Amino acid sequence: MKISVGSAVAIGLIDKKTDALPTTCYVMAGDRCSNNCAFCAQARDSRADANMLSRVEWPEFDDELAYDKIIDAYTQGKIWRVCIQATGGSFEKALEIVENLQVPICISINANQEQVDKLIEAGVERVTIALDAATEKVFKKIKQGDFNKLLDFLDFNAKKYPCRIGTHLIVGLGEKEEEMVERIKWMNERGIIIGLFAFTPVKGTRMENENPPSLGVYRRIQAEHFKIKNKTDKIEPKVFQTPGCEGCNRPYYNESVSGPIYNYPKKLTEEEFKKCLEEMKK
Repeated sequence: MKISVGSAVAIGLIDKKTDALPTTCYVMAGDRCSNNCAFCAQARDSRADANMLSRVEWPEFDDELAYDKIIDAYTQGKIWRVCIQATGGSFEKALEIVENLQVPICISINANQEQVDKLIEAGVERVTIALDAATEKVFKKIKQGDFNKLLDFLDFNAKKYPCRIGTHLIVGLGEKEEEMVERIKWMNERGIIIGLFAFTPVKGTRMENENPPSLGVYRRIQAEHFKIKNKTDKIEPKVFQTPGCEGCNRPYYNESVSGPIYNYPKKLTEEEFKKCLEEMKK
């Protein structure tokens, strides 16, 4: 299986220094995706390295060795959970990984209803079905499928499996700030957990020459997401930490080590917090 390079360091498969280890082990199931999202390195028509997803490299390891290392790392408290990134057409491999790992697992997958049911029955804590785009107009430009049917699918499963359904929203795909905020409200009203990302241009994808969102836009969306989710008007350092499932910090998924940092993978210093507040105003 493929494991993100940071996760491989965290569970002891690679010896490498890093200033922020992931607290979730990120695993990829499957090869090049059957879907064709314009921003994704794993898209069907992507020219990007097959071992890349966003800015992260995903080397391949022997399954049995990986299972042992993951279970040991979880037992020792080095990781909180496993998050499986399942590319299109990799359901069976994803289910195999779930069945071999008796640890808390979340999965991001483009699944049908039968597959969602099977994953929940197998013990998956949360099934994430990525919407990515805040609006139908943006969705049609960058993804395939029916935007409104996908919303209905998320709504149905959120009711069927309360607190066990998630989605991804990507800031900077062409939506307006208020449109993203409205979509966040829609998800929150249904108890759907949001993994919030900044659009990251990746070489070899259809959107490789597009610009990421400004830090000002992303900071404001982070703040609105936090306030909506927590029913508060208070701004605190946690606002700017990686939003998503508990224990998911995704170090450098959206950014290079040199910055700028969109999602902070660990608690902010007071100086970093003040900097984020200033960035919100831009």
